[in-house]
Amino acid sequence: MKTVNQKILYVAKSDGKGVEKKIKGFCNAATRAGYNVELELEQTSSFSAIHRQIQKMISSDAKYIVMRSPTRNSIFFVCCFIQLRMQGKVLIIDQPSPASTYIKEVDYQSRSFINRTTKKLLTYLGCPFAFMLANRIVQYGEESAFFRLFSGNRALLMGNGIDTERISLRRKEYPDGTKQLSLIGVAASISEWQGFDRIIRAMGEWKKRGKEPHVIFNIIGDSETAHANFLKDLVKQYDIEEDVFFGGYLTSDELNNLYNRCSLAVASLGLHRKGLSTASVLKVREYCLAGIPFIAAGRDPDFPESVPFRFVVSNDESIDNIMEVFKLYAKQREKFTDTDIRQYALAHLSFDSKIREFITNA
Repeated sequence: MKTVNQKILYVAKSDGKGVEKKIKGFCNAATRAGYNVELELEQTSSFSAIHRQIQKMISSDAKYIVMRSPTRNSIFFVCCFIQLRMQGKVLIIDQPSPASTYIKEVDYQSRSFINRTTKKLLTYLGCPFAFMLANRIVQYGEESAFFRLFSGNRALLMGNGIDTERISLRRKEYPDGTKQLSLIGVAASISEWQGFDRIIRAMGEWKKRGKEPHVIFNIIGDSETAHANFLKDLVKQYDIEEDVFFGGYLTSDELNNLYNRCSLAVASLGLHRKGLSTASVLKVREYCLAGIPFIAAGRDPDFPESVPFRFVVSNDESIDNIMEVFKLYAKQREKFTDTDIRQYALAHLSFDSKIREFITNA
C-alpha cells in the first residue's frame, strides 16, 4: 500500500519501554506504507504535558491525528477534539485497553480512595464525549455499553500489531512435551491479569496426581510486585519450588535464549478478572514471532478457533482444562511447526498488515 505523503501525527504518553516499542513499530510501518509520520511522545500526564499535546494537535498540518489512550484525561481534550474536527482533520483514538477495563484497574493501582474516585469520575465524564468526537476508535478489547453510548459504528475492534523485525525465529532446544513440558510466561509487571496463579495451581494438582509430563514454569518480569510475592507463596503451598522459576527482568538476548528452551508460552489467563471476554494481548504476538505455541483464555480478533497453536482454556478460575493442555500438548504439537507459527504472525499480526484498516477506514 502506498499513499502520496499523507501526514500522521501520533500523540501519546509513554507508559514504559513496551508501549514505546509498540508506538514506534506502528510509526515505522506507517512510514513504510508511504505516510509522513510525526510522533509527539510525552513522559507524564501533567497539565503542562496535556497543554503541549493540545497545542501540537491544533497547530499540526497533519491530515490524520492519532491519539493513544486519553482515558481519564479525555475530558481535557474535548474542546481540542471539536476544533480538530472543525479543521477537517481525521481524529483517531487508539484505545488499547477499554475504558471499562481501566475503571477496574484503578482499584488495583491506587490505595487512595480520593485518587481512585477522581480517576474514575474523570473517565466516566470524559470518555463518552471524546469517543463521540472521533472519526474512529480503534480498540483491542470489547468496550462496555456505557462507553459505547455515543460512538455508534465508529469503534473498530481489531488485534494488536507488532513490529516483525523485533524478534527472530527461535532455535529448537526445547523438550517435546512427552516427559517434560517447559512453560514460559512473560510480563513487564507481574499482576493478577496474567493469571499465572492458574498455571501454578494446575501444576500443583498435576504433580499431586503423579502425572506426566513433568511441568516446569519460568515466570519472567518484575518479581518484586505484591502479586509476584503471592505467587511465590502459592508455589511453596503446592510444594513445587523446584519447578517454578522467577527470572526477573531479562535482556532481549537472554529472553530469546530462554524461548529456545521452552515448549509452550502462557498468555493472559486472567481476562475475566477485568471483565473481558475478548482481548488482543501484545505478548502473544511476540510469542508467535518467535514461533512459540501458547495457552490463552478468551477470544482474540486475530485468531480463529481453527488455529492449532493457540491452546484455549476457560476464561475463569478453573484449572481442569489447563491440566488437559498438559496432557494433550505433545499430540497437538505434531500439527504445526515453529515456522508455521511465525508465518502466521508475518501474515496476520504485523503492523504492516493493519495500517490500511487502522488509517484508511477512519
